[in-house]
Amino acid sequence: RCAKNPLNPVVQISRTTSPQDILSILNSSRKNNPEASITGVLVYTGRYFLQCIEGDAEALDTLYARISADSRHYDLEIVTEGEVNSRIFSEWSMAFSKSSEQQLSDTLRLEGALSPNKLAEKLNAKSSFTTTLLRGLISTKQAN
Repeated sequence: RCAKNPLNPVVQISRTTSPQDILSILNSSRKNNPEASITGVLVYTGRYFLQCIEGDAEALDTLYARISADSRHYDLEIVTEGEVNSRIFSEWSMAFSKSSEQQLSDTLRLEGALSPNKLAEKLNAKSSFTTTLLRGLISTKQAN
């Protein structure tokens, strides 16, 4: 799935089966990600998870397989992948930001409701926009 690059940021979107699962997901991420040298940010809208994870290809493939099998997520979709020379979220094993779907849509300048297709189109158009978006979301809120 991931090309063999030094660092492969992956942006994925999924839906949650229960809002109460967010703390469990964050705790698991914050416990397991440092061992795998994975960093990232999780944005939660109340219905969607938007997550950017970064690390080497093998670690991300393993993590993606685990997330795909996790019953707390459904409709999991990778919206963009890339390669970078340095980490974007090096300070966080998993930063967290809660944002409404409307705030996220407004930040992305999307027409209408948030959807994986619209998100993929916007993020794939400009990879630098992805970085700016995710940094903006966590810098305007306290990254827990």
